[in-house]
Amino acid sequence: MKASSASFRLKQSSSSAKTLACRKVSAGSNVPKLFDNLEDEQLLTADQLAERLNIAVRTVRKWRYEKVLPSECMVKLRHQVRYRWGKVLAWIATKEV
Repeated sequence: MKASSASFRLKQSSSSAKTLACRKVSAGSNVPKLFDNLEDEQLLTADQLAERLNIAVRTVRKWRYEKVLPSECMVKLRHQVRYRWGKVLAWIATKEV
């Protein structure tokens, strides 16, 4: 399924303060985008993280086991570990020479 290039804006419906309705916003609009940082909030598997960083999956797992990667970059969901993309990018930024 292809992602649409149009953005959407949430507005409160007049019928209820708790109900939110979506309204299509044109691409050239000056409306501030909600959820601009959704890309940063993604939870990735070790395979996906390795692919984005262009490193071996084994390296990602090694970073986790040797506690090279800070725990704030990881989330454990039941028996699975996911990596917070935004936190990983922030961690990498601190490592620049």
